[in-house]
Amino acid sequence: MRLLDYLKDKIFEIIILILLEIAVYIFLNVTYAHSVLKIYIPIFIFLAVIVVTIYDYYRRREFYNTIQKSLDELDKKYLISEVIKKPNFIDGQLLYEYLYETDKSMNENVNKYKYAQEEFKEYIEMWCHEIKTPISTSKIIIENNKNEVTKDINEEIEKIENYIEQVMFYARSEEVEKDYIIKKVNLEEIINNVVIRNKKDLINKKIKIDLEKCRF
Repeated sequence: MRLLDYLKDKIFEIIILILLEIAVYIFLNVTYAHSVLKIYIPIFIFLAVIVVTIYDYYRRREFYNTIQKSLDELDKKYLISEVIKKPNFIDGQLLYEYLYETDKSMNENVNKYKYAQEEFKEYIEMWCHEIKTPISTSKIIIENNKNEVTKDINEEIEKIENYIEQVMFYARSEEVEKDYIIKKVNLEEIINNVVIRNKKDLINKKIKIDLEKCRF
């Protein structure tokens, strides 16, 4: 907050002060007051108003500058009421209460959507696990009835399994500990499994993989 902006906001009070000084001076002249009173009473009023104005300006400036600084440092700016202190002037207190209510409402909404998202993720995970049962059953049926048609069906089912895995990874993207285990693996074995699993697509797209040139 700049002093000039503060004074502009207080222009009405300043005009009233000037008119008050003039009225007091006229009153003292009309009542034939002592010349000393004519000088010191207006000066005393003026200095008292100046002291009050300076005090009011600095406490407001400290409060609003604190808000601005906190907003610059906060990532979640709606939490501003959590990091500032309640001021000791009325309009600042009202602003603080409004910010607090806004923050409270925002947190309630965030928690509402957070719970809804968690419920949706749990449903997706449950659905992915449930759908694996009919897929496994279908693969057993195909295994017992091998022919060209069931072979093609099996390949399509494997694609479905891949899509389901993608959904699972996405649903758990914020909880990687459920899907990732840090351990030593055989890279050659992993690559061979991927190639075998996608051999039809590789053949159809005429993609050749030369594993002999790879160093594992």
